[in-house]
Formats: sequence, C-alpha cells, structure tokens
Amino acid sequence: MKGRKWTEKWLAGVVCFLMMALPVLGWSPGNVRAEEAPEGISIHGSLEGREILFAEEDVPINAGTIFAPKADGAVTHVKLYTAKEEQGKYYVQIWDYELEEEIVSYEWELSGGVEGWRYFALPEPLHLNAHHNYMVSVMNTEESRYYARVEGYFKDGDDVSSQFVTTSTSGRFSLSEEVLPNNEFNQRTYLRDIVFVPGEGKEAPVQDADLSGYETVYVSDLKWGESYSNGTQVAVDGATNLEGIYFSGKSYDKGFSMYASPRAGDSFVEVNVEGLGFTSFAAYVGIPELLLNEVILTGSADFVVVADGKEIARSPVMSFGDAPYLLIADITGAKVLRFEVGPGGDGNVGDLAAWGNAVISRRPVSDGEKIFESAQLLATPTPEPTETPGTVTPTTKPGNTSSPEGPGESNGVLLYVILGITGAVVIAGVIVIVVVKRKK
Repeated sequence: MKGRKWTEKWLAGVVCFLMMALPVLGWSPGNVRAEEAPEGISIHGSLEGREILFAEEDVPINAGTIFAPKADGAVTHVKLYTAKEEQGKYYVQIWDYELEEEIVSYEWELSGGVEGWRYFALPEPLHLNAHHNYMVSVMNTEESRYYARVEGYFKDGDDVSSQFVTTSTSGRFSLSEEVLPNNEFNQRTYLRDIVFVPGEGKEAPVQDADLSGYETVYVSDLKWGESYSNGTQVAVDGATNLEGIYFSGKSYDKGFSMYASPRAGDSFVEVNVEGLGFTSFAAYVGIPELLLNEVILTGSADFVVVADGKEIARSPVMSFGDAPYLLIADITGAKVLRFEVGPGGDGNVGDLAAWGNAVISRRPVSDGEKIFESAQLLATPTPEPTETPGTVTPTTKPGNTSSPEGPGESNGVLLYVILGITGAVVIAGVIVIVVVKRKK
C-alpha cells in the first residue's frame, strides 16, 4: 500500500511539473508548437512587434505574396502561418506573376492545433530567376476558412528580407485556386511565404560592340545586366512603353525609366563598362510628364549612380513638376555601373523615375551639358534574312501592294468584286421597276 501511495504521489508531482513547464515551452492542451524552419531564406522577416490577426471568412480565400528574388535560386518549401483552428486540405501554388501563369500546384493536408509557421516540402526544388516577379499562394477550403494577416506589413518593406524585392501591395487574394490572386487591401500580408536557397549572383555581360570609335554613347543602346522596376519592366527610350520622356514640356528621345520600389536601390539598371575607357556619366533625371497616368502627380524619387558597389553621385529628391536635374558622375576606371532609384522618403506611389538622354562619355565631367553634344547612336548591323529549309520566303517591293501569290490573282479578285457590285445594282433596278408597274 505504501508503495502504491508513493507511486501515485510521484505521478501527481510529474503531472504538476509538466502542467507548469510545458506552457513555458510553448505547449498547452490543443496547441502544438510551431514547426522548425528548414535551411534557407524567406520573404518575411521578424514579426516581432507586429499584431498578427486571425479571421474566418464566409468563403475560402486564395491568398498570396508577390516577390522577386535578387539572385537565381531554388524554392524548397512553402511556408504558411496558421491559427490553431486551421486544419484540413489546403492548395499550394507558385505562379509566374508576370506571365499570370501557374507554375506548380499541390495539395497539403494540415493537422490543427498549431499557431505559427508551417512548412510544406516541395517534391523537388523549383528554380526561380533573379529579378523576375513570382507569387506564392495558399488557399484554404470549406473545412477551415481561417487565415492570418498583418495590416500594413508591406507599406515600407522594412521587415522584408533584403534578399527579395516586394511592393507595398505584395499581399493579394482571390476566391479561387484557378484565378491568380490579384486583389489587394490595406497593404497587408497574408503570411504566405517560401524557403529559398539562393545561388551565385550573375555578372553583368560585357559589351559586344566595338566602342573604341565612339566618344559618347547612350546607356540605353548598351547591353544590360540585371534590372528591375517594382513589378514592371524598365522602359527603354521612353517613360513607359507607350509614352516618351518629357520634362517641362521638352522631349528626351533616349534614356530609360523605372518605378521606385519601397526599399531604396531595389529598382535599378546594371551595365558592365569594364575596359571601355569611358570617364563620365550624364543624364537629365526627374519625374516625367505623362498623359495616361495621373498617379505620378504625387511622385517623388531620388537617383543614385553606383560604381562597383560604391555610390559616386546622387540627385536631390525630385518631385513631379520639378525641372530636370543634370546628374553627372566621374566613372573613370569603373567596371560595373548601377543606376538606382529610391522612393524619396515618402512611399513609392507614383514614383516613376526617368533618366533622360543618359550617356557615358570619354569627355571630362567638367564639360557638363556639352557631354551630350557628341552622343552617337550605336550602329546595329542589319540581320540577314533566314529561311527555313524547303520553304520560300515571299517578298514584296516598296510600293507593290500585291499579294505573295502574284498580281494576276489579285487583279482577278478585284474584277470579280466589280462584276458582283454591278450585278447587284442591275438586280435592284429591275426590282424597283417591277414594283412601280404593279402599283400602277
């Protein structure tokens, strides 16, 4: 009896100890500890100090995160922050956001009781390209319509990993796994993420053209390395793909434009100029005037020239309506130039930044605006026409609008058209005559 009572007391003591210790370790009845993170990097940084809210909707939602990795690499896991109530079948998707196409999709069976990050291992790593926009999304189902969110998370991007580019509206949602999540609200995140293993960065390619005979060339004519424009493509020789670069009513035929990202320097163009002998860079920079976009009326940005990782020139913050600023930099001995824009310290809404007539030159920086006087377009060889074996490529001469089948068939078709119209007029006339006679 004494042994039995001692055993019962010992067991009771162990139970009491566990009841006190386990909550300290993050466990309580109905609550399983969050899973251990696999090796790699993720989009979301620390959530410390952020209020994580949980909600349950009337219908399932497909929520996702838009991102661009800064280096080539591979996704090994998708991660999701769950409430304890979340469980059941979920749908995991990774999209090419620029092409609006699904790349991979999987089903994920989740057990309940976990508040924190959960990890889904991809059957095989998925390769992603640097500075290309993707989306990771996870959709809940009727079994569990809960989801976690943080309001305003992407507003400034401060908590986002520096290895990824996001926008202020990277958090998106839809109501179907068949539709790319593209609705945004309150710059929130839905805590959909990846585990990413980056590879080595790419070097900017060397220039193919022989530039020894050029004193000043346009940057937009050179071969570029990596570039990024806050979720869009960098516009070449224009403010956008539809409009040219205009400052204060004056047109700049050459140059490039990009939208600033929330984090300064995430929007950029990179160019290799090693061994070319150019000594100066010059451009007119500012917020361009557009006919088709009123958002830029609130735009502001700052422009930075970086040579081999070191800042060598910076503009003041430029706002819409400001006269263009002449940005000049000494690039003597530089290998890789990087042209960056930042959001101007007030968010990046409408921050379209244009580099008008951007050039590199052998002239000294002291020449100022005279640097542009010797700018030349690069000669581009005309490609020879290629033909597929066994086929004939039809050709037409200037001023000859005949079809490839030859002028005879084209004239024959025209003759048939004329005869058809004539016949229709004659028939119509006969009908009118018959009707008139009947009335009489």
